Amino acid sequence: MRTWWKILIGAAATAVLIVAGVAGDRLLSRPDRIRLDAEMIRLRRLQDAILRFTLDREALPQALAELVPAYTSAEMLRFRPSRWSQTEQPIRWDPASGTLAWSVPFRIYGLLPRNRPFQIAVPKRPVTRDPLSGVNVFRQVSTPTLLEPEDIIVEPELFQSLTYGWQIEESESASGNTYLHIKEGIGDIIDHIGAPYVEFDPKKRSGDFYNVAGSRARIEAQCSFEAPADGEYFLMARLMPGRSVCSNVIRLQVDDQPEFIVGFNKTEPFVWAWQPPGWGTPPSITLSKGAHWLKFHTYQDGAKVDQVVLSRKKPELAGVGVVTGGYPQKPTAPGRGVPLNLSLSIDTLTVTDAKDPTVWAYVRKAEQPARQAQLQVSLDLPGGRVRVREYPITLPADAPLLKFPCEVALPRPLDRKEYLLRCRLVDGDKRSQERTTVLYHGYDWSILGPLPFIKVEERCEPEAAATLAARYRFGDREYAWQKYNEEFTDQFGIMDFGRMFCGRSFDAMTNAAVYAYTEVEVARGGDYLLKAQGDDHLVVWINGQKVAAIVRTHETAIRSAAHFPVTLKAGRNRLLFRLNQVSGQWQAGIRLRTADDQVAEIFGVPYAQQGLLAAP
Repeated sequence: MRTWWKILIGAAATAVLIVAGVAGDRLLSRPDRIRLDAEMIRLRRLQDAILRFTLDREALPQALAELVPAYTSAEMLRFRPSRWSQTEQPIRWDPASGTLAWSVPFRIYGLLPRNRPFQIAVPKRPVTRDPLSGVNVFRQVSTPTLLEPEDIIVEPELFQSLTYGWQIEESESASGNTYLHIKEGIGDIIDHIGAPYVEFDPKKRSGDFYNVAGSRARIEAQCSFEAPADGEYFLMARLMPGRSVCSNVIRLQVDDQPEFIVGFNKTEPFVWAWQPPGWGTPPSITLSKGAHWLKFHTYQDGAKVDQVVLSRKKPELAGVGVVTGGYPQKPTAPGRGVPLNLSLSIDTLTVTDAKDPTVWAYVRKAEQPARQAQLQVSLDLPGGRVRVREYPITLPADAPLLKFPCEVALPRPLDRKEYLLRCRLVDGDKRSQERTTVLYHGYDWSILGPLPFIKVEERCEPEAAATLAARYRFGDREYAWQKYNEEFTDQFGIMDFGRMFCGRSFDAMTNAAVYAYTEVEVARGGDYLLKAQGDDHLVVWINGQKVAAIVRTHETAIRSAAHFPVTLKAGRNRLLFRLNQVSGQWQAGIRLRTADDQVAEIFGVPYAQQGLLAAP
């Protein structure tokens, strides 16, 4: 007995030592493991830059130096393999094999120091021009896969409702040549790993930063489908990420069942791939025979969705392209949806002096018979004027989804206000659907920078001055104001200082700051709404008074949108903001609207008429 007790005590002591050793090792190695994750993400961002380069140039770069400055920064080409050494090592790129790797292993220190190698195989895919979208894409050739008779396929053509934020787009690589795209923000939820699910205030939907339709409906896409039998169904979705991290995940919901996540970060960007449920989500759901709703909710901006499969057995779709067959789906379940549904596809919300946005109206017909309808396109103009154009449209019996052009034709010269675009679908004597969006032309901004990094709480000479000087000194260097070029503004009207100062949106310069100044003319003084967004730290002053601050280091501009009530005086008002840059993207957006978030009669003052004359 004594021998057994000794064995048990020894085993227990060994187990305690092992657990303590593991805990101690994790504690000691934690700083290195955090750095390891950051360096691995850094390498994936470099992979994204290589793939963007390949799409533009139709060939892989032969050396990483070719990516600088248009696609990434020089500092992204190096890494530090040890926290105890400041010596940086180059990242190794082999264009022949498509291998991106660290030149030496990453060192992790703990009770047991060890090396961690890491490499990424960058696929060499042929680049072709998509005949539908007209842009370069990675060509994916595969024979459609036939599903079983009780499997369910959901296509974009079946969607009965697309709220603001979702839109239909076209590509030859998508099933049926169409797919759904969510361009905007993190959506209506906060759901970080390890944190509780929180839904935003329904009175302040996140998408309403751009959506002025007055609808507070949750941002989602809905469609109905038929399940052929009771039982278990496995779900997968065909997605295309815009980056290897943070555009790979969507939320799905069937009927009123709990939502679940589909997709994973760190998947290959710019190509279609089948994604299963992720992050601990059950791999299957239980359905009863008959009609159901499938809902897509926003989660990460940039996600594209082509097909969703609900299969009676776990599908093997790795490397598979589109799927066909399965249980035949009707355009809509009886009594669900509306006879005609309207959605808009807009290439950009930003208008310039040289170009109007391209707008297409997609009409989904739920019923089989052919019918006639009318498309009305109206544009709010200065002075309370409204221009309306009407287009009769024919909806054939055998075409559930059709698209029609919507001519915008903004009047020139643009007067620097927001333009409200409304598209209405009139079915007989009833207005069936209406979609509203704002087209935005930015103010004339003067820019001071790039400056050394400035802390948010610091107060510097430009914001303290009653009138701005033509030049300011920061450190041992003098800086002059320069004119901002609207070509650097993105599709959402966001000013991109990464593109302005270093030629790229992603991985812009680090630890920097910039000031931007403009003037606006207000017809009536009173309460207004400042809508601002910034990456990383944005501080705003109006007429010398600090009115807003956004300090979010790890959120892109589109995810940091916030509302601030402000007071403007009749006549001339001065706007100044400072945008601090830590890392990543370097962007800011500023809108002035009525107190109830509608288009305001506020006009931008041209450069030549502002108190500060910008350099040409």
